[in-house]
Amino acid sequence: MRLIPALLMAVVTAVPAHSAELAVWPIDALIKVFPQDALGTSRVAPQAWLAPRNGHTSVQFAVRSATAIKRLNIRVTIEGGLEVVVRHAGYVPVSSNPPNTPADELLRPAPAFFPDPLLENFPYELPASRTDSIWLTVYAPATAKPGVYRGRAVFETETVEAGVQDFQIRVAEGLVPAEQTLRVTNWLNASPEHLLQALGRRRRVLAGAGQHRRRDGRA
Repeated sequence: MRLIPALLMAVVTAVPAHSAELAVWPIDALIKVFPQDALGTSRVAPQAWLAPRNGHTSVQFAVRSATAIKRLNIRVTIEGGLEVVVRHAGYVPVSSNPPNTPADELLRPAPAFFPDPLLENFPYELPASRTDSIWLTVYAPATAKPGVYRGRAVFETETVEAGVQDFQIRVAEGLVPAEQTLRVTNWLNASPEHLLQALGRRRRVLAGAGQHRRRDGRA
């Protein structure tokens, strides 16, 4: 199989963006942001995020304020006909850890709040001393010419500009076909220990399903 080489590259300019109320810093989109994260947690230097033409890349910023901000809004502009959707991550309560999971494999022990839904309601209220994720989904059309495109995210509290983060999108030759057939991607740790754990979980699920069928008279 031939791999698509250079894809789409997003470079974030990690300049400090602070006001008396709001702190903003860039974070790798693969890193989860938690409400208790201190200012600057997981901050990244300028680096590349990959995605193809006719595809997407994600740029993530963390925001935190010592005082509540009633109306936080984000305006994003980008050149070259690229498209951006701006959302913020909501939190959901997780009351218990996955069963039979080693402690060193837990991203954060329960009970805790985990980021999950991406919400589009802007402006929204940022509570005091809570860190949120601001999520930019950038789409590069199939017709985009390879090259560097500049973008800017402006963070506003009420009508006051509270922070600015510049970023760049590098569009390369890699292209996602218009018709895509891959429906599901399964992520699997192939180490013997994890394979045995997965097999054990599968057996427990099948045993549980068998018990339900017998109770329903379908065995």
